[in-house]
Amino acid sequence: MVEWVEALPHNTMKAVPESKREKKRGKSMRRVVYIIIFLAGVIGLLLTIKTNFNKIKRVNEIKGVAASQTPLQTENVSIYFAIKQRMELRQEIRIVEKSNTIAGKIKRIIDEMKKGPLDPQLNRTIPADIEIMDIFLSCDRVFINLGTHNLEEIFISLSQERIFINSIVFSILKNIGYTYDSVRILINGKETEGVHIYLGRDYKISDFESEEESL
Repeated sequence: MVEWVEALPHNTMKAVPESKREKKRGKSMRRVVYIIIFLAGVIGLLLTIKTNFNKIKRVNEIKGVAASQTPLQTENVSIYFAIKQRMELRQEIRIVEKSNTIAGKIKRIIDEMKKGPLDPQLNRTIPADIEIMDIFLSCDRVFINLGTHNLEEIFISLSQERIFINSIVFSILKNIGYTYDSVRILINGKETEGVHIYLGRDYKISDFESEEESL
């Protein structure tokens, strides 16, 4: 008796494992694609950051060059010093950085006075270590508050104290126009007697005009 056996297709037994390999291969390929996309995104982000950083750096460099090329605005001021052996004042012209405020201009004037004269025939009138504590304006008066604890050493004589006041009044009022016509000097925030002269009153140019050198 002959038994018939149905022949199975040749590749039937291999179909299942082949399908599993294809799935694994597909998952691996997708994983690789995801990694590539992620890396590409990271690289793109880094390139964008670098580009923006370079742009910002370049803009700052341009601004820095522009700022360095902007000319400094200056102005001339007259600073008054004492003529040696005489009770008179003589002016020296100084070039200072221009200030946007009157108080700022006055501070620059006092700073120049503290530096002393360039002309060897002149004497300084205020000590180099005196401190500018405050400057404020009220109506037609300028208040300047100076800090020092050595008035007796500064004002050894009446003439020294007088020339101290005189030079400050001239140096300030001759440079700020006609809006203000008097200066009041405070020492350590107070109106003080000084050593020989009362400092805490309003002083005007007219109080000392005879002491300016006739040029």
